[in-house]
Amino acid sequence: FVVDRTFMQKHGATDLTRNLDPSDEHRHAVSRSAVNDLCQHLEQAIGELAINVSPPLSPDPAEEKEGDWAALRSGIVAARILYPEVAEELSLRKWIELVKHLANELQKAEHNVLDDSVQDYYHDLTKHGLRDLQVHEVIETDRPGPCFLFCHMLLRLQQSFLLL
Repeated sequence: FVVDRTFMQKHGATDLTRNLDPSDEHRHAVSRSAVNDLCQHLEQAIGELAINVSPPLSPDPAEEKEGDWAALRSGIVAARILYPEVAEELSLRKWIELVKHLANELQKAEHNVLDDSVQDYYHDLTKHGLRDLQVHEVIETDRPGPCFLFCHMLLRLQQSFLLL
């Protein structure tokens, strides 16, 4: 955000304002107006980048304030299943929009089975010490490996659930 002469003039500052006593009410009003405007811009920018997922239907006290972290994780996993290479190509803002959209969709009652499948996929990978990127690499490069069949079937199963 650029705070220059034009910005300050927009909030009522003049050449005389800087020479006023620091306790002067006009000087305070100009300062308050400028700071409030900057805060609004910052809040809007932060809001666009913040990942805020609504709390679940029956939230505990932490979820009430923090949102649904499990849904956020599901949104990230679903995005990485559907679009394995998109994370490197998208801007941060677009990636966040995609994750938030998928997280909010997976929170809906009609997608409970799909959300359970996404979480099972995540837990299965974690349990076996794998990352979803490894699964995609095996499938995309046709590189044989000991877990090829397992990875291939698991990924295709997850993709079929997400595309329903």
